[in-house]
Amino acid sequence: MGEIMTAEEINTRFESEWVLVADPETEENLTVTRGRVLWHGKDKSQLHDFVRELQRPFSLAVLYTDNLPKDQEFMLSVFPVNDFTS
Repeated sequence: MGEIMTAEEINTRFESEWVLVADPETEENLTVTRGRVLWHGKDKSQLHDFVRELQRPFSLAVLYTDNLPKDQEFMLSVFPVNDFTS
C-alpha cells in the first residue's frame, strides 16, 4: 500500500498538499526523511476520514508541503483507529 518516497520527492510531487506517511524514517529531531505515502490531498478533512478507516496500526506522520498561512493553526490529535486485533 503506497509508494516509498523521500521527503524531497514528497515535497516535489505533492505541492501544497497534506501527505500521510506510514512507517516514517526520521532524523534525531523527528524530521521525516522518507516513508510510504498512504494518502495525499488538499482537503485536511479528507485526511482525517482516511485515517479513521485504517484497519491496522501504523507509525504515521502528517506532512504539509507548503507554508501554513500565518492565521492558520492545526492541532495533532491521537485517537484509536478501529480494532487492532484483525
